[in-house]
Amino acid sequence: MDTSYNRDELLTADQKSETPQEFSLIEGTFSAGEAQEILMSLIGKKLSFHSKKNLRSFEHSGQEDPATEERIQELEQIREEVLEFLQGAKKEDVSLEIQSKVQIKLVNNQGEDD
Repeated sequence: MDTSYNRDELLTADQKSETPQEFSLIEGTFSAGEAQEILMSLIGKKLSFHSKKNLRSFEHSGQEDPATEERIQELEQIREEVLEFLQGAKKEDVSLEIQSKVQIKLVNNQGEDD
């Protein structure tokens, strides 16, 4: 089954920036260990993405991207807070219900023609 999409097939011109699509990435009840594995993997992938993006910026312009640096710091803080929360859940021997949804909306690229 081909799941690739042509942008014009997805939405009409009036809908291009108005109709977000929502996807459920994580939905369920997990042990603290399972939750840690899932969430640390997700956060780790985001940190890796931003670190690579920052490296590309440095290689291209000789400067790190300030917005990317800020996001890396935010994600590191989130990681610490999530780990602390999960440690408490482990001590209490409770399960965790996690729901994570992602909304994606098509937007026009700046400076590009349609």
